[in-house]
Amino acid sequence: MQFEFEFYSSEIERIEADGSELKVHFSAAHLHAVAPGGTRVPGYAGKLMMHFSNAHWTGAPERCIGGLADGSLSVGAVRQTRFELPLDASGSIVAEFRLISGSQFSVQAAHVSCAARAPDQFVESYAC
Repeated sequence: MQFEFEFYSSEIERIEADGSELKVHFSAAHLHAVAPGGTRVPGYAGKLMMHFSNAHWTGAPERCIGGLADGSLSVGAVRQTRFELPLDASGSIVAEFRLISGSQFSVQAAHVSCAARAPDQFVESYAC
C-alpha cells in the first residue's frame, strides 16, 4: 500500500534545529492510503518526521506546535500540498507551514526526506 502525506490537518509535535539540520516531528500526520487502482482513503498516522539538510529557516520553531491550516513543499519549480511517501528529494527545496494558531514557518534546504509508514500504523478517518 502506498501513502501520500497532506499538510492540511496534520499536527506538529515539535521542531528540532541543530546547525543546518532541521527535523519537523508530527504527532499526527494526515495521510491518504492509495490502493492499487488509485482509490484513496484518508486517515492518520503518528510519529512522522520530515528531515531537512543544509537548511535555513524563517519563523520561530518553538512557536510552531499544533495543527496545520495549510502547507506546501516545493522541489524545484513543482509546488505540492500533498506528496508520496517515502520522500527523498534533493535540489532547491522550500517547505512552508501555516498553523491554525497563525504561526508561520518556512524552510529552504538542499535535501528533504520522510520515511514511509507501515500499513499497520495507518488509521482510517471516518469523519463526514
